[in-house]
Amino acid sequence: MNLGEFRDQIEKSGHKTIFPHGVSEPFSWRGSYHEVAFHILYKEPMSREDILSRIDMALDNIFRGFKGGGYQFNRDTNVNFEYGVSSYSDGRYCENLLHNLESDLPYKSNEQMVVDLAFPINNQKPTNDE
Repeated sequence: MNLGEFRDQIEKSGHKTIFPHGVSEPFSWRGSYHEVAFHILYKEPMSREDILSRIDMALDNIFRGFKGGGYQFNRDTNVNFEYGVSSYSDGRYCENLLHNLESDLPYKSNEQMVVDLAFPINNQKPTNDE
């Protein structure tokens, strides 16, 4: 999933939507510094507007990598989500959150599943057609 897709997903919800989970401020992902990351704030409700504001922070600022360097993100930048203890080597950072969010529906990627489950539109689970 890229930053544009993430933003579009959140934007689909109605104004003043409160999601059951939030996201941290963005940061340069340690697994690949030129990619953006957010911590999922599990069971910390957040408004649509606040989440969009944090996504826009990723688009509007330059971020420092763990070992230095400046990185600017755009709508095509890959998005990574971290939950709990940070892990950045093989994508297992989603496993604990996915276990908590529970779903057996097919998704294009773990990141798409996290976004669909953590930020449901109208509090409905996504269908295979979405």
